[in-house]
Amino acid sequence: MWGKKSFLVVTGASRGIGREIAIKFSSKLGAGSKVVLIARSTSGLHATRNLILAVTNKTANPVGVTVASVDLSNSAGIEFNDIMEEGCDLDSPETFDSAIMVHNAGTLGTVHKKRDLRRNKFHKGPEVKKTLVNITSLAALKPFPGWSMYCSARAAREALFRNLAAEERDVMVLNYSPGPVETEMMTQVLEQSLPEIKSAMKETTILTVDQTVSRLISILDKGIFSKSGARVDYFDDIV
Repeated sequence: MWGKKSFLVVTGASRGIGREIAIKFSSKLGAGSKVVLIARSTSGLHATRNLILAVTNKTANPVGVTVASVDLSNSAGIEFNDIMEEGCDLDSPETFDSAIMVHNAGTLGTVHKKRDLRRNKFHKGPEVKKTLVNITSLAALKPFPGWSMYCSARAAREALFRNLAAEERDVMVLNYSPGPVETEMMTQVLEQSLPEIKSAMKETTILTVDQTVSRLISILDKGIFSKSGARVDYFDDIV
């Protein structure tokens, strides 16, 4: 999917892993590609946009970047689709070789099968290769004291994406667990979690955003996951 004219959407793109995904993915897209960045922080989104342009404008493949300051937990499906329309600009879906969506935001809000995947511009037509990445967490599988709400939400979200893989056979779905990463969220974990969690985290290898996003790109490049809807962790021992 790299090096081709693509339509890329990244949620939670204003900082941390989402920002790194937006920058690294954008740098690998072909000429004429369009990138849509979604998050709550307007200033963070514009900072990410500027970083993308600084990278891609140095290459032969400049991309167009649209930002949308939206709280996905409170947004309506029609608002999301309007953002997609704006991001496409004057290009119709069939002019793109691939469509890539990375859900990195803390919650999906109202994004679900019948509202977004069924009704967006890229649903129809097998000619556009469609890839959907959910940034998940070990918390979707393992309980952490004090994290009941977060663990429940992550588990439900991962189940949603597995179901999407079963329903949308022409979409390649990957649940990617990035490992413990040095972000603002990790700072919050170390400051606010229960003592046993803080202690465990201090003994854990903390990754950089560059490390985990580079791993994600490698997984997508090589297709090293069993099937659509599969779950891959940064630390999984896969070739």
